[in-house]
Amino acid sequence: MDTRQQSGTAGDNQTTSSAQRSEYLRNKALAAAINDGESVAGAARRYGVSRQRAYKIKRRWDADGDSGLPPRSRAARTIANRTDAVLASRIVELRKQLEKDGPDAGAESIAARLEREGVRPPANSAIHRILVSAGLVCVCSIESGPCERVESLQMSGRF
Repeated sequence: MDTRQQSGTAGDNQTTSSAQRSEYLRNKALAAAINDGESVAGAARRYGVSRQRAYKIKRRWDADGDSGLPPRSRAARTIANRTDAVLASRIVELRKQLEKDGPDAGAESIAARLEREGVRPPANSAIHRILVSAGLVCVCSIESGPCERVESLQMSGRF
C-alpha cells in the first residue's frame, strides 16, 4: 500500500508538508511574476489560480513579504456559538444547588431556573454537555450497565 494512502502515518506528514511547500513555491513564483510586471490575470492563468486568489497572494506579498506566502489555516479562529464561561459556571452552580434541594436537577430544570433569573438559557443539550464536561453527569451506556453514581443514588433512595 502506498504511504500516501495510509492514514495516520509519517508519510501523511511528509505529503502534507510537501504539498504546503509546493503551494508556497507556487505563490512565491506568482508574486515574483506579478512584481516583474506581468499582469495579475496573465500570471494567474499561468500558475493555475483564480484572478481573485492571485490578488490575495499579491496583497499578502506586499504586506508580509515571504512570510505571507505559505498556506494559511482555514479553520475558524473562534467558535461563534460557544457558551460563555460565566454562564457555564452558573450552570454548574445551579446543578449543585438543585441537587441539594431535591431530586430534579436536570438540564430542563436548570434552563427554567435561568429563565426565571432573566438569563436566556442555552439549549438543554448544551446544558447537559456542560454538566458532563464538569463531571456532574455520568454518561452510561445500556451495555455497560449503570455507573457508580446511579447505583449510589439508588442506594440512597434519591433515584
